[in-house]
Amino acid sequence: MKTKVFLSVSVLVLLVGLVIANAESRGWHRGFGHRGWHHSPLGYVAKELDLSDTQRQQIRTIWEGERPALSKLAKQFADQNRDLSAATAKGAVNETETSRIANLQGATLAQLILEKEHLKAKIYSDVLNQEQRDKADALLSRWQSHLDQLGKL
Repeated sequence: MKTKVFLSVSVLVLLVGLVIANAESRGWHRGFGHRGWHHSPLGYVAKELDLSDTQRQQIRTIWEGERPALSKLAKQFADQNRDLSAATAKGAVNETETSRIANLQGATLAQLILEKEHLKAKIYSDVLNQEQRDKADALLSRWQSHLDQLGKL
């Protein structure tokens, strides 16, 4: 069970890292432009919570403040993943090196999760009104149900 939860969280964090890397390569202003909000997971959440333009701008400002830390951690995770691939190249597993890198990735993953939770909490408490908080709680509950289903595979 722990393995499935770890894999689910790893996939989630990897997706966040990919979103960050993609947005970094395109320029952040485009990531939150009209197309970015409406054709992304953020767009789905923004639509579900019925965010106003002012709230979107507040979130954009919060994100810009957190982006450097998240980008650094995503790059760190990607670098560690490259090292892991090198340590297991061509099917040869260097147990010592693989274990060392896995521990580093675990620590980086923990930092990413903590940063994500800080970002989420700041948006929840500083941007959303009570009705939107209730909707956000329902969305998180649905997401948890999906993760629970993954755990049953």
